[in-house]
Amino acid sequence: MTKLYKYQKQGVLQIEKFKGRALLADEMGLGKTIQALYYHKRNKKRTTVVVCPASLKYNWAREASVHIGEHAEIIEGRKPPSSMGFNQNRFIIINYEVLGAWVKHLRKMKPSLVILDECHYIKNRAAKRTKAVKALCKGVKEIIAISGTPLTNRPAELFPILNLLKPSKFKAFMPYALRYCNARKTPWGWDFKGSQNLNELHENLTELMMVRRRKKDVLKDLPEKSRHVITVPISDRKEYDEAEEDLIAWLAKHSAGKARRAQSAERLVKMGYLKRLAAELKIEAVVEWIKNFLEETDGKLVVFGIHKKIIDRIKSEFKNSVFLTGETKSKERGAERGAKKT
Repeated sequence: MTKLYKYQKQGVLQIEKFKGRALLADEMGLGKTIQALYYHKRNKKRTTVVVCPASLKYNWAREASVHIGEHAEIIEGRKPPSSMGFNQNRFIIINYEVLGAWVKHLRKMKPSLVILDECHYIKNRAAKRTKAVKALCKGVKEIIAISGTPLTNRPAELFPILNLLKPSKFKAFMPYALRYCNARKTPWGWDFKGSQNLNELHENLTELMMVRRRKKDVLKDLPEKSRHVITVPISDRKEYDEAEEDLIAWLAKHSAGKARRAQSAERLVKMGYLKRLAAELKIEAVVEWIKNFLEETDGKLVVFGIHKKIIDRIKSEFKNSVFLTGETKSKERGAERGAKKT
C-alpha cells in the first residue's frame, strides 16, 4: 500500500472522528482520493460505491488498484442486467449521469459507504442526479463528499450536500437560506443567489464535518514535485477499435483517397491516425477535467497540445484564458506526405 503523508493520515483520522460522514475539501493536488480510499480500507467496508464524473471513473479504478490493492467494478451504460455479477467484497464505481438507472440495484447491495467525488455535481436541489444520489444514500451510515471548492459564492449550492451529511443540523432549505444565502423575496419569487454569515457557516462545517487544508498549510509535508497520470475515458471505443484493427478499411469509409495513399506506408500512417483519433475521442473528457481543475483551485494550468483540432476545441471552451500557440504540424500529416512520395 502507498504510504500516506502526515497530513493525509490526519485527514483519515478526522473522517473517522466525524464517524464517516465528512466533507473532504482539501485543495486540489493534496490527495483527496487516496484519503477516501484509505478510509475505506482501514475501516474494512464490505460494499463501497463511488459516484463521480464519467471522466474520473477509470482514474478511481487505477488509484484503488495502485494505492490499496483494491479491484474496482466499473458500471457502464443505463441498462442494469437482470442479475448483478459483482464480487462479494464490492468496490463499485459509477458516474452521476447514469446513477438514476442503477439506484435500485445498488441499494440491494446495502452499501456501507458512499463516496461522492466532485460533489458540487449535486448542487441543484431539484436536479435528477441530486435526487438519485439522495435515494442511493438513504439509510447509508457513512458518506464522504469530496470537493476542492465546497464554499462557493453561493451557499445555496452547498445545501444538498450538508443536508445529506448532517440532516439533523441542516434540516430544511429555507431557514438555511435566510441565514446564509441572503434570501430576498422579489416580484418574480425568492432569490437565493446571495451570501452572508460565511464565517459562521465555515466554523459550523469545520466543527461538524469538514476536512479542509490548502497547499500552503502542508508545504512541509509535500515533495518538491510530483507527477500523476490521469486516465480519461474514450467516447467511442468501437470506432477506435475498428481503426486499430483495419486502418485502411476505416479510412475508406471516410476518404477513398486517403485510404489509397495510406497503403504504401500503413504502419507509419496508422500510428499518426490512431493518436489523432484517440485525442478527438477523449477531448470532451479532457475539457471536463480542465473545468474541474479551474473550479477547484486558484492555481495556473498549462495545457500542451499537438493537433490543431484539439487546441481549437480547448480555445473555444476557455475563451477568457491566455493562449500561446505556435505553428505546429501533426505527425500523421507528415506520415501522409511520406506515403505520397513512396
